[in-house]
Amino acid sequence: EWEVIPASEVATWSWWPVVMASGTFAALHIGQGAAPVPLFFLSLALGYLYRQTGRIGPCIVVHAILNAFTITLTMLK
Repeated sequence: EWEVIPASEVATWSWWPVVMASGTFAALHIGQGAAPVPLFFLSLALGYLYRQTGRIGPCIVVHAILNAFTITLTMLK
């Protein structure tokens, strides 16, 4: 069974893991033009969303919406 961590507890966690994970995520996209810069900030925003809600679901939904938007724009070119 999944343990639910209250958002109030998540909000007390350090920001360093979010910053480090965002930096790693951006670094993995080096070589894709300017992509690492907005991806770093997207990752920070998703980390913030998780800290505010204490749930991964909203982060997955935002990520899926952004991917769908990007794919749609790519197909319209």
